[in-house]
Amino acid sequence: MNQDATTPALAAVAKNSKNAMAGLLQMERIKRAIASARMMRARLEAEEHQRAVQEGLGRPIVVLEMDDRVRIVAVKNRLLHSKKWKTFHDFLGENIKMAIGPGWGNIELKKPLEGRHPLLVWYQRVYDHQQQFVKEPGKVSGGPATGAARAYVQLAYDLYELGHNAELQTKLVERLRNKENFFGARYEVQVAATLVRADFKIEFEDEDDRNSSHCEFTATNTKTGKQFSVEAKRAETGRALRSNRLWMLRQQLPACRA
Repeated sequence: MNQDATTPALAAVAKNSKNAMAGLLQMERIKRAIASARMMRARLEAEEHQRAVQEGLGRPIVVLEMDDRVRIVAVKNRLLHSKKWKTFHDFLGENIKMAIGPGWGNIELKKPLEGRHPLLVWYQRVYDHQQQFVKEPGKVSGGPATGAARAYVQLAYDLYELGHNAELQTKLVERLRNKENFFGARYEVQVAATLVRADFKIEFEDEDDRNSSHCEFTATNTKTGKQFSVEAKRAETGRALRSNRLWMLRQQLPACRA
């Protein structure tokens, strides 16, 4: 056999074998990359599912803790920060004061408990409850939940949800401050925040518009695009709360009529 002819043939076989091996290695890398991507996708989907279960379908809660122990919380397009916020609940307690107005709250706190606005009665109950369980100021403590604590924190969270996903209207805040209108306004906040967590975009109506009748806000489903005009009412007679609550959704109507 001619050695000169054999050498190129062997070289070609070796080259083909090398290319085949490289191809197999490349295929193996692609398989691992696909498997890794699937695992990452499954993990992200699981995390999003857990977030949706815990927070609802609105904008996610964004909290960052910096090296200097400053905690940053995003509220829509604003970044709020403090070294005092050890937990998200600490932020909620501060945020509700900013939303309602600290000056107004301080004035209410000077009144006797029986003459205060219901929100400040809740606040006082929460404060008194905390004093029983907070042994070291500045450290996270725990204790059993009470009705006042649940009511106060839930309102704080609902107000945060509206501020983070929609816009907290001045008129709505004024109604919350009004002792006589508080529970009706609080119910409106509850309905709006519930719809936010159910993946609806909330747009409040112009309450200064007296030329036409309209509902409190429009709710648009972010997936289907369907729009609903929403009217939320909580009826009271004197101090006795009537059990009936009204939550009307009228699909794709420009206004609600009595």
